[in-house]
Amino acid sequence: MLSVLWISMPLGLLLAPDQFLLFNALGGVAQGGGFAALLTVIAVAAGDARQASALSAFVQGVGYTVAALAPPALGLAHDVTSGWSLPLVLMVGTAASFGVFGMMAAMHGGRRRATRAAR
Repeated sequence: MLSVLWISMPLGLLLAPDQFLLFNALGGVAQGGGFAALLTVIAVAAGDARQASALSAFVQGVGYTVAALAPPALGLAHDVTSGWSLPLVLMVGTAASFGVFGMMAAMHGGRRRATRAAR
């Protein structure tokens, strides 16, 4: 559900920019929920506290690096194309990948927990 909200924000801005308040609100809900879901998936996917710490450091390090590089990259895409279509399409792609990789991690973590519980 969160990935749908994340995708709805740039997609909505691309297709119905006059409704930007609605789509920005949906994106804000996705942002808050996505951060909580991310931390939960890390805890579920890790086997123990040491793995959770290492995985959290990796995910947050990569995440904050991407977050720091994304605005200049999207600004460059805007400058090169003189429009917002490409930056918004890139945002749709990254939001979709967040959803796909998040679901994959959650499924992997669920399998690990089921395996540990069966022992």
